Amino acid sequence: MAAFEKLVRLLEKELNQQDKLLEILTRERAAIVKMNQEEVEKVAVEKQKVLEVSQTLEDERGKVMASIVSDEEDAKSATFKTIVAQCPKPDVKVQLKTVGAELKQVAENVKELNDHNGLLLKQSLGLIASTLSIFRSAPVSELPAYSRSGSVEDGDANSVGARRGTSRQA
Repeated sequence: MAAFEKLVRLLEKELNQQDKLLEILTRERAAIVKMNQEEVEKVAVEKQKVLEVSQTLEDERGKVMASIVSDEEDAKSATFKTIVAQCPKPDVKVQLKTVGAELKQVAENVKELNDHNGLLLKQSLGLIASTLSIFRSAPVSELPAYSRSGSVEDGDANSVGARRGTSRQA
């Protein structure tokens, strides 16, 4: 298989992986919003597997692109557009442009959704930290409360035993 055709196939595989990642990130967002820890963990494992495959494909694509560029110095600075411009077959050139544009769009969507999920996770962690802080604060008996007359009383004076004039003694 010629290098340009191989590049098209690799880009199509990368696009497939990015589509999978987009679907996983959508499920991750739903799990974060629902604060479903089990689902978030399950999705994280799936996401890691897809990212590993994507990284392998990206490495392979880099090698194919480097093989297309003749000069080693050019290989370091070559862009996708310059490589596509070198393609001698018009139909393959169209495929490269089409798949490349789709991959770029899906990758941008993945980045945007991943960034959004990161913000949601930070907000969720902040909410959890605030809730824990409330639970760790002073017990209710030490906080001021309203009496029947509407005045504020110290928490100790408002405890059940203090209001009834009784105390618990063993």
